[in-house]
Amino acid sequence: MQSFWTPEKEDKVRVLWAEGSTSREIAAGLGCTRCAVIGKVHRLGLPVRMQSVTNRSKKYKPPKPLPAPVPVIAIAKINIPIGTKHGLSHGAEAMMKLEADDCRWPIGDPLSDKFGFCSEKKTVSRPYCAYHNTVAFVPPMPRTR
Repeated sequence: MQSFWTPEKEDKVRVLWAEGSTSREIAAGLGCTRCAVIGKVHRLGLPVRMQSVTNRSKKYKPPKPLPAPVPVIAIAKINIPIGTKHGLSHGAEAMMKLEADDCRWPIGDPLSDKFGFCSEKKTVSRPYCAYHNTVAFVPPMPRTR
């Protein structure tokens, strides 16, 4: 199988590269891809040409400024005594002590002896107490284009 790159084509790449032709222009003249020309330029050890800063700055478009900052709703921290109803129990024992209307917010590491649940009175139609509902259910941010 004969190689695409003959000595004549390599000489043509050297001449056109030295004249400042782009790899796309050279590829069009030789009937190959731009990537093939770039690879050959690299293998021939021809000098690397950097794109001028002025050319890059013309193509660069700075990002559009962000819309005005969205107001953040500050939620006051409420000190809730954790586990006041049953105390903190480990693992399945802690879960078994919960009643239907208890907050099921997990507290601590499940593998730790201090693991438990909040167990405060949950709000109607929510799985957590008033404080943990504010933590768990954050209102979605408004969509902007």
